[in-house]
Amino acid sequence: MPELPEVETIRKTLAPYLPGKEITGVEPRLAKAFRPDPETFAREVTGRKITGLARRGKYLIFSLDNGKQIAFHLRMSGRLLYSENPLPPHKHTTLILRFQGGEELLMEDPRKFGTVHLFTGENLPPGLAALGPEATKKREALANLRAA
Repeated sequence: MPELPEVETIRKTLAPYLPGKEITGVEPRLAKAFRPDPETFAREVTGRKITGLARRGKYLIFSLDNGKQIAFHLRMSGRLLYSENPLPPHKHTTLILRFQGGEELLMEDPRKFGTVHLFTGENLPPGLAALGPEATKKREALANLRAA
């Protein structure tokens, strides 16, 4: 299961490659993973540029140039694979994002528990909205505990 440190490692690994990339194609391959539906997701992110990557808890968040964000939750067995050359989809591929230079990002999830949320800042996914203090920000966490 990707825990918080693994999700942070994924963010750090992808950070040099994804910001500034334009999403030119979206291939949702498992409808139940998408919030909202896969068609809305594909329509809203195609043609958008990734402006930043962040992590909140075990969510990996991509910011887009239209103010929307994509939150990936990899659950028990999910992973993200970035490739400069197209990869053949695997039977566990949930999503393929294609970029302007021919690169791809694949989300693979053998157990099919992972989720992909498209949202705006004021409309957080329920799991993301319910998170407590960020575990890696020691001072913030201590201040919140003292205030409680």
